[in-house]
Amino acid sequence: MPQKIVISSNRTTPVSVLETGSELIVNKGVTLSTPSTAIVATGTATGRDFYINGAVTSASGYVVRFGATSVADSQSQFVVSTSGKVSGGDYGLKIDSGGLELSNAGTIEARMTAVTAVGKETHLVNSGLITSSAGIGIAVSGSAASIINHSTVHAETTGVQLSGTAAGFTNNGEVRSYSSSAVVSSGHAVVLTNHGTLIAKGIALLSSGAAAIVTNDGKTTSTVSYAIKATGDTATITNSGTVGATKTAIVLTGDNGIITNDGLIKSSAYAIAVSADDAIITNNKTITAGGGVKLTGADGTLANHGTITGTVSAAAAVDFAGASKSSLHNTGLISAKALAFLGGEGVQSVFNSGTITGTIKLGGGNDFLTAPAARSTTPWRVAQATMSM
Repeated sequence: MPQKIVISSNRTTPVSVLETGSELIVNKGVTLSTPSTAIVATGTATGRDFYINGAVTSASGYVVRFGATSVADSQSQFVVSTSGKVSGGDYGLKIDSGGLELSNAGTIEARMTAVTAVGKETHLVNSGLITSSAGIGIAVSGSAASIINHSTVHAETTGVQLSGTAAGFTNNGEVRSYSSSAVVSSGHAVVLTNHGTLIAKGIALLSSGAAAIVTNDGKTTSTVSYAIKATGDTATITNSGTVGATKTAIVLTGDNGIITNDGLIKSSAYAIAVSADDAIITNNKTITAGGGVKLTGADGTLANHGTITGTVSAAAAVDFAGASKSSLHNTGLISAKALAFLGGEGVQSVFNSGTITGTIKLGGGNDFLTAPAARSTTPWRVAQATMSM
């Protein structure tokens, strides 16, 4: 039989919500506080709804346990209102069934992982605070999960961790990691979109699955490491915001990857470093870094229609020294303190109809350069350049 359970006064014993069609309401100003799991909603029942308007806490274990891994669609919702709080001495919510609609406008906090979801098609929308003092903010392993953050996710380690196939994450607020990564994704064909702020001490956004789509039109920053790193094949990274790091800002190691910059990429090291075959890099706006773009691998292409500025003399604005075959198409400005372009023993082709300021060092190999001497009557220009083979 369906149950409607209303917690209207403080309680120190667990609540069981096990029947299909049941409803639990914790009233505003009321505290449900237990030594271990406070809300027991395990099992295969569907159509269960939870409304947390007060405080639900547990000293150990999970505060809430919901569902069973055998249930693909729980047809249930869990709502934490602006006055609600879920607080775990160890863990927050453990979601096993698929299809749960989780909405937080209040606070979900835990010492370790605040939200753990293993079922497929979990939908989580956060417009409040999700925080972990010693672990992960949100960890979702089910396929086709959808995570949308409108407010704040803070964690000591990973802010948001996705490991399922075809998962989607959209950030409109702030995700922060104090010691690790803001976002980590390992699933195939994930879509990671940042409109807000991702900030981390480690790699701000790390994707290891193939066919990942990473879009940043907000701000992605690492204070110690890389800002964005994609290691899976056929990854697509598009920036129209700001990407900044103390180490290389964007790292790509999977083959057949695409990087497009329509915003600002800045770093005290390299702005973009690619170690993969068949990469396509396009800069339409601004890259300012110690070294601009470093490309290793075969059949890589860099097209610059904006500005690439190398700010240290020890690094090249464009570094193809480790590439076996590569091409540069420049219609914009490439400017360096010393080396504008550095080739190696591979085959490098440089097509310039913009401006290159600095030394062009092609290196060994059967190289090709289209850059006649600077004349105002021609579309080809190499300004203040020294060329060496």
